[in-house]
Amino acid sequence: MGRWAPPRSSLPGLHPDERINFPMVISPRSERRSRGSIVAILIVVAVLVGAAIVTMGILRVQDPTEDFFAVMLRNDTAALVLLEQCDVRCDSFHESHWLAPGGAVQVNASDGNVASWWLTQDSAGRALGCLRLQFDHKVSGAQVNVSTAAECPR
Repeated sequence: MGRWAPPRSSLPGLHPDERINFPMVISPRSERRSRGSIVAILIVVAVLVGAAIVTMGILRVQDPTEDFFAVMLRNDTAALVLLEQCDVRCDSFHESHWLAPGGAVQVNASDGNVASWWLTQDSAGRALGCLRLQFDHKVSGAQVNVSTAAECPR
């Protein structure tokens, strides 16, 4: 048996050990596969972008003032009154306003069906009752009169 030798190139001028690189030929079938891969990648990207947009809509950072609107508290009595915004038992106070007869003050109320209480007192500090501001939607030009004060929460 003889020694193995690489096949000789039939092209003139090439050394037998040189490799010949032919250009890559793309068949129509492999071209369809490439297009299919690109389409699949685009679909995946579109789904991910859509999911991100939906998630941002669900988890959006909400402006805390977005759920509030202005309400006018009006002193329709003949006496000076003190209005104090209070918690659910009116034993802790947040904001207060003195109102002369006929006076008014603009405060914020939630449209989320959450009660906001305002204790009304006369000039001697005696409780006259409480105003309950509770709305399930924004009311343009909302006004609450001091004379509508009712029993305070306990």
